[in-house]
Amino acid sequence: MKEEKGKKKKFILNPPAWFALIVFAVSLIFIVLSIVLAAKEEKPSILACIVFALSACLLGYSVYLAVREIPVLKSKIHSLLERFPFTYRLIKDWGYRAGIVLIGSFIVNILYAIFEGTLAVLELSLWYGSLAGYHFCLSVVRFYIVRKNRTAQKQSAQKTDNSIFGWSTFRMTGVAILVLSVAISAAATQMVLSDNHFNYAGTMIYGAAAYTFYKFAGSIYRIIRAKRIHDPLVIAMKNVGFADALVSMLGLQSAMIATFSEQSMWKLNAVTGIVVCILTVALGIIMIVSGTKKLRKIRSDAQKTEMATEDISEEEGERF
Repeated sequence: MKEEKGKKKKFILNPPAWFALIVFAVSLIFIVLSIVLAAKEEKPSILACIVFALSACLLGYSVYLAVREIPVLKSKIHSLLERFPFTYRLIKDWGYRAGIVLIGSFIVNILYAIFEGTLAVLELSLWYGSLAGYHFCLSVVRFYIVRKNRTAQKQSAQKTDNSIFGWSTFRMTGVAILVLSVAISAAATQMVLSDNHFNYAGTMIYGAAAYTFYKFAGSIYRIIRAKRIHDPLVIAMKNVGFADALVSMLGLQSAMIATFSEQSMWKLNAVTGIVVCILTVALGIIMIVSGTKKLRKIRSDAQKTEMATEDISEEEGERF
């Protein structure tokens, strides 16, 4: 009896893959049933309560299995991807991966700019024109970093010291963010004055809210992580992403107010817009100042090293 109980416990805690897949499928079915019953029945029946209870149990067990299998699945996927040169570098080189993501973001931004610019011309809308201007400026900033990142990768491949190049690019990105803040100010001003806002159809507002909060939290996490790497280009990429996330938060706020409030809350949008603009300007100034300090330090250290080398050479010449 004890051996049978032990086998059952082991099977439940450490089930085979086929059983875990069945559990996931059944959990999904019960979750869908729960949603349907909750939508149709004002007062839950006994059957609905049983379905809710089973859904909760299956969901909890599915989460346990997922958490248990994620490390194993992750290692298997990594070992598979590491066989190919591109995916191997994508996994191992965080700076390279950030550059690839930045290229994708640049493509999305330029498509947004074209789409909103077309709407601005067709509808003669200053609102869409300001959004197109913002996304165009964001595309230019990201394109600039993409080009500089490729140059830095070539220098690294040639084993050339690119610290001056990296921090110069970092400082120029700060200048570009200041220019971007002008586009953000124009879009925010147009939103407040014309009482325009971002639109999401129906329940899409919930998905947009979840994605925006994820984007904002992720941008903060990536900035913190990038600073540990001490790569100025990667930090510049993440700072641009943070500025973009701030604008997304402003857009989400305006959309949620328009969706859930019957009154016009232009004052709240104005205050949030001012805060976003101030933070963006502050970010650009901090990048310019810190980049200038780093460049001065690098050049000063290089001069000291050069002078020390010359002194040693002179001493050796005097000996001979």
